[in-house]
Amino acid sequence: MSSEKTSMSAPVHAVVTRSDAERVLRKMVEVKQELDKQWESLQRSIGLETESPFGIASWKPITLLIECVETIVGDEIGTVSWFVWDNEYGRKAMEHSLPDGSMRKVKTIDDLLDVLGF
Repeated sequence: MSSEKTSMSAPVHAVVTRSDAERVLRKMVEVKQELDKQWESLQRSIGLETESPFGIASWKPITLLIECVETIVGDEIGTVSWFVWDNEYGRKAMEHSLPDGSMRKVKTIDDLLDVLGF
């Protein structure tokens, strides 16, 4: 199923339900957070930099995972990526627009699902 917008500008999602999208997003966050822990351990033990060849190779799979999740949930503008990288899984409580154009602080995956139009 494609991620095209309808005439009402509501996103069309590859997953059928909000609970499906929530499950996919939670698993993605779990995987990303585990990689964060592993990366922090490597940095402490051998001083790796994110921009090093090893660092770039380490982060490429998570970038691809986020892109796949964006496709699955019908995110055409990179909101999932924004949630993970910029908003730090909601820790920064940054604002994002909802499908109706209003703004909302995004602190949780539930908030992200609203932003994504579920």
